[in-house]
Parts: sequence; structure tokens; C-alpha cells
Amino acid sequence: MKIRKKRIIMLFTVMLILIPCILMAGTERTQIIQLSKGWNAVYLEVQPSVSKPDQAFSGTPVIHAVTYYPSDSPVQFIQDPAEKPWDKGGWNRWVPGTSPQAVLNNIYNLQANQAYLLLCSADYVWNVTGTPVLKSSRTWQPDSFNLVGFCVDETAPPTFSQYFAGSKAHTPLKVYTLTDNVWVPVLNPDESMIVSGKAYWVWCQGGSRFPGPLQVTLSAGNTGLNFMENISQGQIEVMNTSSNILSFSINPIANEAGDPDIPLSLVSFTPETGSVYTPFTLYNSDDPLENGQKKTITLTVRQDEMTADEAGILLKLADNTGSVFYIPVTAKKVN
Repeated sequence: MKIRKKRIIMLFTVMLILIPCILMAGTERTQIIQLSKGWNAVYLEVQPSVSKPDQAFSGTPVIHAVTYYPSDSPVQFIQDPAEKPWDKGGWNRWVPGTSPQAVLNNIYNLQANQAYLLLCSADYVWNVTGTPVLKSSRTWQPDSFNLVGFCVDETAPPTFSQYFAGSKAHTPLKVYTLTDNVWVPVLNPDESMIVSGKAYWVWCQGGSRFPGPLQVTLSAGNTGLNFMENISQGQIEVMNTSSNILSFSINPIANEAGDPDIPLSLVSFTPETGSVYTPFTLYNSDDPLENGQKKTITLTVRQDEMTADEAGILLKLADNTGSVFYIPVTAKKVN
């Protein structure tokens, strides 16, 4: 167990070394999380620009944070967070440095695409600024509850049934949501909508890598599109992993800070015309995707129109049921 924990910590350290490569003006967004007095189950969709807990929670009413890193054993489901199972395998925690228990802290950095349980002394609106880290797949702990969250539209999210449609490992659906400091079952997944920024306990029967309704994969398995000196094109592959028929769109997020833009073009190819370059402003899938169907979108940078040596933007990819992906894009001007 100690060896596994060291490997996990080393992995996250490597992630933190790699992630700054895409931390650039224009690639950040602010995730707004509503915290209530008591226990909260939250899901970070961004890699916080301030990731050390002592700094990230400074000035907030957060007095305790815990998270779970899966091991080889099923997770023991905890009905009441006040039962405090944090001394058991897989659980990591943080308390303020002024607490005598701070010597036991083992959450060293907050991570994107990770669920946390936060204990607050008062209601609070937590604004977390950082860069999204695209996660193309998810490894579910088999025959176990999983503490997870989902990247969904804030105003028009999918229901649990829509999100998990077609996943045999999640049939029938067993989901618990944290309400008034107690985990309670979601009784009607056909009508209950997933809340952006919230974490849930979700049961998985057997092993699964179900990513959600859409699986989005970038060039070379990257977490963002990086147009550097020797990379002139980038691909976004979208596959429908749901039993529903899905359509999707991709559009750049307006740059409110006035940072330099990246002039992108959509690359298409036919034997008759060869490669055609069209300025990219918005992409809508021509035909809906059925289960298992894929679509690859190729983008390139119009280098002669770049106004800065380096620039960054965000793309928002959304399907018609309410799943959302944020893709950081960086580009370097070739002299």
C-alpha cells in the first residue's frame, strides 16, 4: 500500500510538471462552486492555478478536505461523512496548518478531474480559476462505488440516465448524492439531472472505462491542442459511446481579457479538391453520430495572422444532451 501511494504521489507530481506547459493566458476558466455549511461533495473541472490546499482554501470557510485515490480493493461506502473513515486505505486528507492534525496532511495539491469532500463552517461561493485538463477516458473501480463528478452544462445538464445510456457496467444505475450531510440514493435517474461541479457515489459492476456519452481524444493523447514549431495540425476525435444518437458542436470561448487570439482554420479533404482550409469560428457536426461512430476534426493555425509570439484559447465541445468538454489550445508563432 505504501509503495502504491508513493507511485500515485509521483504521478501527480509529474502531472504538475507537465500541466504548466499549457497554462497560458486565454486557456483558463473560472469554475464557480456553491458550498454550504457542513459537508460538500465537489468535482474540480480545472487544474487550479493555485493548487496547494493551504493557499487554495485561504480566506474560505473550508476547514477539512478529503479525497479518495482508488486502490485494488472496493471502496467502503460511507453513508455519513461524519463517520470519518479517513484513516483507511485510499483516503487522503487536509486540514489547516494551525490544526494539530495538520501533521497528518497528505493532500499536497488539488487536481483537475478529481472529487473532494469539503467541510465548511459557513456557506460560501468558491471561485476556482485554472486550466481545464481533458480526460478522454475514465477507469472505474470494479464492483465498487466510485466517488466521481462529471463535466456537464451548468444550465442544461443531462439526466443520469442520459449520461450512462448504453453502459452495461452501470445498469441498473445506483447513484448517491450528498444532501444535508448524508448520502441519499438518487431514486429517479430518468429525471434527476447531474449538477455541474458536484461529486457523487456511482456503482460500477465489473471493470469499465466508460468515459460518458462522448469520448473525446486529442492528437497523441494530449490534454490540449499544442501548435508548436514542429506541429502544424491538431486533431479532435469524437466518438459516440452512448446508445443515444448524438450531435455535437465546437466553438471558441470569447476572450474577455483581451489576450491575443489564435487564428484557426478547419482542414477538410476530398480526393477532388484536396485539402481545403476554412477559417474556424464554429463547428456543428453534419450528421448525428450513432453508437460507435467517430468523427475527426482537424485544425491548423494561420501563422501569418498571429499577432503574438505565443497565445492560448479555450474551445468548448458540447453534445446535444448536455455533456461539455473544454479544450485548451496553445500556439507558438513560427518565425
